[in-house]
Amino acid sequence: MKSLNFMWSYTNKMYAVNKIFFISLIISCMTLSAYATTDKQKIISVTEDIKYLSQKIANDYLYLYHDPKKSALKEELNRSIKKLEENFRFIAKNSNNADTKNILDFLSYSKDQMKETISSDISKENVSSMLDFSDTMLEGAGSILEVQKHNRSESKFHLLMISKLYMAINLDFDKTNNMQELKKEIKLFNSNHASNSSWIAFKNIVENNQESFIPNIISLLVKDLEKHENHN
Repeated sequence: MKSLNFMWSYTNKMYAVNKIFFISLIISCMTLSAYATTDKQKIISVTEDIKYLSQKIANDYLYLYHDPKKSALKEELNRSIKKLEENFRFIAKNSNNADTKNILDFLSYSKDQMKETISSDISKENVSSMLDFSDTMLEGAGSILEVQKHNRSESKFHLLMISKLYMAINLDFDKTNNMQELKKEIKLFNSNHASNSSWIAFKNIVENNQESFIPNIISLLVKDLEKHENHN
């Protein structure tokens, strides 16, 4: 009888130990999964920021070309490059995906070219180069997001895209293609912002860009719309 009681007690203890072990294992797996999800979300967020910066840099450079006396724009461009570098370092450190790392290596070259262009004297040729680097950066960031199975874009990215296209058209850079892209971006942004008063004003100016070129007002409206996006 004592032997049976001992065996019964031993069996219960082993069951309890196994139960604790399996619960701990499940918790560990859930924790690892949570960390993996968090890392993925951060990589997506940082890559979205790269997309945004690709357009911001091109947009700011167009404004600088329009008015080279605005030294604050050059400082802002350098800040954007530093932010790009921080984003690249984060992805390089936190992603183990070979495709992502290969894309990042390629984008680092474009970033270096952007940096070099900013430090050079501004010219129409350099603006064209900057627009090309911006498109390359945008395409590469999009490829990283595809690897992460993410196919949505933040509204503020589309806003900067519209502003960049507006500036490029009015400064005589690839008018035909940029006009087509502008119409697409306006339609996309308008679908979620049709009742916003700043957007209505912005949209009216941009759609009638051949009648009036008022970049300073566009810049103010972009800032106001960005504030609205950041509060949503």
